[in-house]
Amino acid sequence: RSGASIESNPADTNVDKQEATLAGSRTTSEAALDFKTALQRLEHPNYDTRQPSLKLLSNSPDALVKHGHTILKMLEHPNRSVRQDVLDLLSKSPDAVLQYGASIVGKLDDPDILVRMAAINTFATSPIAVLQHGAAVVQRLEHSDRSVRQAALDLLGQSPDAVLQHRAAIVRKLDDPHSGVGQTAFRTLRTSPITELLSGAAFIQRLVHSDESVRRAALYFLSNFPAAVSQYSAAIVRKFDDPEVVVREAA
Repeated sequence: RSGASIESNPADTNVDKQEATLAGSRTTSEAALDFKTALQRLEHPNYDTRQPSLKLLSNSPDALVKHGHTILKMLEHPNRSVRQDVLDLLSKSPDAVLQYGASIVGKLDDPDILVRMAAINTFATSPIAVLQHGAAVVQRLEHSDRSVRQAALDLLGQSPDAVLQHRAAIVRKLDDPHSGVGQTAFRTLRTSPITELLSGAAFIQRLVHSDESVRRAALYFLSNFPAAVSQYSAAIVRKFDDPEVVVREAA
């Protein structure tokens, strides 16, 4: 093995073999790059310097789990691109996402939207991790920053089971003061067919919302489900007389 582990955890034989194999197959330009050096270079502000390390580590998903605690520290790096690259790197290993999900959820609060989106994309590789950390994600639905609320809703949408489990909290976001959050809540609920049926009554309630975009979105949502349209036809017909033409057309 070309590099010593900088973790205190017991070395896993399969990981050691994988690291050794990768080390033996590197090109001449990468010959001096062992795993310890690769981890250190992940923090370099220059992408060209980080790139060989990202390539090496992305080809070793098991090593990402083994060295996860060291990699996670870089999620607090002052350089936005470093944080983003680390999240992208973790996405190469669903096992790492599952094991270190709590730290990844924390990046939903990141001040940079690209990092927040990277966190969502990372979780997309492990829907079970979204379900496991769903409660922490739901806490972000009350964040003062509306983009964080939207990011949390988008993340829940990566797991239909998480949407079903936290349906009540998501439905409450239909009335969010920011219409964009309400729209995201609609989209999130649509990722779980069972949730869509269970939430029919909640959408009917939104047909009398003061915001025309909410009324229109509720009708659009219901239009995807003939059974719901049949069940709530009377309430939908009343929207033929809505004061806003876009709502009448949607009905």
